[in-house]
Amino acid sequence: MVNNPPVYLYKRACATQALTRSMHRVYIPRVPGSHQRSLLFPRRFLYKKSGLSGLCSLKRTRPFAFCARVRAACCNRYIDLIGVDKDILYDAVRVYYALRKLVIDKGFNAISFECFPFIVKYRLTPCLAVAMMNNDGIPTACENDFYSLAILAVSFALTGKPGWIANPSGFTSEGYVRLAHCTIAPLLGGDCYLVPHFETGNPYAVTCRLSHDKVVLLRLSLDYRRINAYKAKVVESGLLEPGYCRTQAILDLGPMNGIRFLETAAGNHHVVIPWNPGLIESLKTMAWWLGWDLKIYN
Repeated sequence: MVNNPPVYLYKRACATQALTRSMHRVYIPRVPGSHQRSLLFPRRFLYKKSGLSGLCSLKRTRPFAFCARVRAACCNRYIDLIGVDKDILYDAVRVYYALRKLVIDKGFNAISFECFPFIVKYRLTPCLAVAMMNNDGIPTACENDFYSLAILAVSFALTGKPGWIANPSGFTSEGYVRLAHCTIAPLLGGDCYLVPHFETGNPYAVTCRLSHDKVVLLRLSLDYRRINAYKAKVVESGLLEPGYCRTQAILDLGPMNGIRFLETAAGNHHVVIPWNPGLIESLKTMAWWLGWDLKIYN
């Protein structure tokens, strides 16, 4: 229980509550013919489904091509695009532009993307689109991950910055935890560039070096009632090894070693959010306000 939290914590908690409780406007793109669906999305988060046929069959009309090039220029502000195939890049950017247009036209405030059927059908990943949507301040989760989608909203509300969805991918001999994923928002790092997607080899995945020395890992439980938090120091990050997703981070969780972390993890995806001095108190207030049980493991 939080006793008389400061006014600024109330404001952050209110912002988080408003954002999470308004997520009935979440948009879930679906690939035509795909039967994959999420069965664990909480009933209080009503959502709308729609097809991607219109999104991906858009012709390269002059206005659309111009907007795609504008978005490509926006990507170039954050990501080194030297050596990238321009035609493939414009296709990836078209997905980014189309998602932005849906958000504006329909009033959506968050997006969950069913990406693997999309990749199989179009031989193109939405990784760049997901990364840039989060970069723009719109919570966007891949792999239809509603648990991480809520935490991405929390990250924006409490830190003003995007979170990074990442998979625990093992641990080092020193006991450090290895995280990896292909959709990091460039605002969270530096030395960003595009590489082939890890699982499929299709274009493009995003790799960056994290610019934050301290982070917090967050994960919602499967019943959406508990949020696990782990404080961590970034030991190294970037495209460290070829056998993992394209942005990788080695994290020191202090007294909690890698095995203990994997034993307590509530699921696969975790969201890495930047550390700031008031973050833990903000998390406590937010959890109290939303009725979540907050468990800080280290």
